[in-house]
Amino acid sequence: MRPFSIEPPLVKDGIITGLALLTTLASIARAQTPLPTGPDPALWGLCAPDPLAVEITRDTGAPEDAPLEFTADTAQSSPLAAVLTGSVELVRGDQQLRAPQVTLNRTERVVTAEGGIVYGDPTLAIRGESARIDMDSRFARFNNTQYYVAAYNAQGQAKRVESQYDQRLARLEGVTYSTCQRGDEFWTLRSDTIELDQLAGRGVARDVTFLLQDVPVAYFPYLSFPLTDERQSGFLSPRLGFSEDLGMDLRLPYYWNIAPDQDMTFAPRLISRRGLLLGLEYRFLNPWNRGELSFEWLPNDRDHNHEDRGSALVHFQAAPLPRVHTDLLYQSISDHQYLDDFGTGLDLLGDTELERHLEGFYYGRSWNLYAQLETFQDIDDPGEVTDVDDPYNRLPQIEFQSQWPVADSPLNLEFYGEAVHFDHPSHRRDTGQRLDLWPTLGLPLDWPFAYLYPRAGYRYTAYRLDRSEDSEALEEDIHRAAPIYSLDSGLFLERDFQWRGWSAIQTLEPRLFYLYVPFREQNDIPLFDTTEVDSSYQWLFLENRFTGADRLGDANQLTTALTTRLLDPEDGREQFQLSVGQIYYFDDRQVTLKRDESTDDSRSNLIFELGTRIEEDWTLQGALHWDPDKSSTERSRLDLRYHPGGGRLVNLAHRYKVDDLEQLDLTAVWPLDDHWRAAVRYNYALREDVLLDTFFGLEYQECCWALRLLARRSRDELEDREAEYSMLAEIVFKGLGGLGSSIDSLLEEVIPNYRPPRYR
Repeated sequence: MRPFSIEPPLVKDGIITGLALLTTLASIARAQTPLPTGPDPALWGLCAPDPLAVEITRDTGAPEDAPLEFTADTAQSSPLAAVLTGSVELVRGDQQLRAPQVTLNRTERVVTAEGGIVYGDPTLAIRGESARIDMDSRFARFNNTQYYVAAYNAQGQAKRVESQYDQRLARLEGVTYSTCQRGDEFWTLRSDTIELDQLAGRGVARDVTFLLQDVPVAYFPYLSFPLTDERQSGFLSPRLGFSEDLGMDLRLPYYWNIAPDQDMTFAPRLISRRGLLLGLEYRFLNPWNRGELSFEWLPNDRDHNHEDRGSALVHFQAAPLPRVHTDLLYQSISDHQYLDDFGTGLDLLGDTELERHLEGFYYGRSWNLYAQLETFQDIDDPGEVTDVDDPYNRLPQIEFQSQWPVADSPLNLEFYGEAVHFDHPSHRRDTGQRLDLWPTLGLPLDWPFAYLYPRAGYRYTAYRLDRSEDSEALEEDIHRAAPIYSLDSGLFLERDFQWRGWSAIQTLEPRLFYLYVPFREQNDIPLFDTTEVDSSYQWLFLENRFTGADRLGDANQLTTALTTRLLDPEDGREQFQLSVGQIYYFDDRQVTLKRDESTDDSRSNLIFELGTRIEEDWTLQGALHWDPDKSSTERSRLDLRYHPGGGRLVNLAHRYKVDDLEQLDLTAVWPLDDHWRAAVRYNYALREDVLLDTFFGLEYQECCWALRLLARRSRDELEDREAEYSMLAEIVFKGLGGLGSSIDSLLEEVIPNYRPPRYR
């Protein structure tokens, strides 16, 4: 959020222009967003209006130098002084000041307002005992004030406010700040003095006490905070949690703003069953590079044989030259259980590997070049999986892609090339080099109602191998080459559609895709990075059913597909979409991932995909793989979502794969009334009759605070016999911060479309 700042001069040419100085009080709450003109009803709807709220004026956009208008019951003027008395009101644009008496000392050029002043503008209201303004020295003093900042429902008082506008300095004494209702403060910040230096963009508060129900619970002898967008060094909100495995888990992060382009966070974490885990994160960012270094260290883990444990992350990205981008990533953990025990910001590749790479990209106008070095750390249990199952290292890998039009013809020439050296930590796996070249010539033809895209390519792949002792093949130099022909075609048809008074535009989009690739013997080629592509609707239109280059699937097949959509006739938004497709095989597929196997099905599964908006608040998405030979479902996915707004959200998902899994996942967030909100999850494995993950959370909120509790029972793996129990708690002080576990991070991770409420 953006801090408040001191407004333009309090006095200009002998005329009062505003008393917006006290808006800087809200910087104690580290406000860093542009100041709106009123409180957000979604955030402050439970708060009764502040008594000073009636003094907030309407924002008219009046300029600072608008003419001054005043009214008074009586006015007396002499060469020495001018005195306005009796319901004096001064108005300049959208700023107003009222007082029983206003005096202008012409000799000393001092304005005084006495007998009780009331000031209001679109963002701030002040009630005070008196004010004194020196027009020459640009010095102002306000005594015994109460204030209200509308944007953040913030209120408080200050015994004295002094401002030296020429030097952009302000000093406040005896200050309080709270977003609670005046006279019924659940929490309050109280400071003896606050000094604001607008030129330096910094504020300093001394002797700051945080009170709950008028009981002091925290004291800070010195706090420094920004008056601009700059970040602030200081302690971040502590996080407190409880779990069966860790016990009490308390985090006390400290943020250090080193420079505008650098920062560092120290994150000590006290874990009652383990010990003290020390965390450190350093980040930097500038126009040409950015990076992050993160380390964690837990000495003498009491629940892990008193071993030292930790993790490390180094991530650096740079653009040293135009069109050039580089990326360095290094990740490491001390043992395979570290992520399960403590979690971290490391990125897993799959379920069991940490990736490490050095990448370089060049983006040309019609071609791209990519190179990388890539290795992995296996984090699986060494007692369960050997290093034979680890992925191959690429040391190095170079890729080239290009696309050019051919002279002035409609022909399009594409080229893909790759050279890579595969290495492996196990001596029981083949290693070596692979060269893959794939030029393609296409003729894209498009009309408003149809398209036709014939393509002809030739893929050449060569290997120079170092065979392992367990290898069944002996040949070390292998090459494979085959032509690839495809023809993609489709129609676009549409008509007006009406049903029960509802109108739409319906499309009908038939599509035919023919693919021919002759068979080539490939059993002696090792599988470096190749697997079967997971079948989906888009899988129906691929030119190779395998990832990587180690297998080129033979094909003589035709895909038939049909898509229909319902579009809103006014804005073109898609209301409904249904696609169905199937491959017809004219020959058996002889290329597989295993030796001496082939596939003789004459057709693939029927693949359906569905997406629809049921009215405005309901959406339904799904996919179905139907086996026509067995007349049964092989795979299915269904997601039903109800999102009517107002913080209400329900998701129901079902996943099924024959002989593998069937799971039901229900998540919901729902306000129970103005004060209570609930969050739930129920993730159940139907086939195994096992509850995988469930939690129940409750939130209670009042005007200026909220209490959040969440109890969870979960399993990391389906095979885990015992579930883990944990409890999270958080108290939020609206407009200030919070204490406890970050419950929103968990809800965002497991509840689709969840958006945390704004409490700050």
